Amino acid sequence: SSGINAEYGETTDDCQPMENWMFGCHCRSAFSKLSNKCKRKPCQAFRAFRDNGAAAINSLKNAESVQEATNVIVDSIVKPVGHALCQCPGLVDSSLSCVENYDGML
Repeated sequence: SSGINAEYGETTDDCQPMENWMFGCHCRSAFSKLSNKCKRKPCQAFRAFRDNGAAAINSLKNAESVQEATNVIVDSIVKPVGHALCQCPGLVDSSLSCVENYDGML
């Protein structure tokens, strides 16, 4: 059934929950308001974790010192997130809104 979601100004047909099971419709709406480059960041982050997460976790697990573990964390998380936030300052508000109102299925 089609209807209007007044809070977001979109029809309920605009976001199908089963097609947006990971991020949810609210997150999709929050990120869609960002610039073209920035609205892609959540999917890029997910792909980066999918492609590199296991290696980063193994590197962290195999770190032989606190310094080595810190380097893994900085290189794998801090630098990429910091770079994305500098490119897209609205990402923080969209991310917080997404977390506070999460309606995905994870």
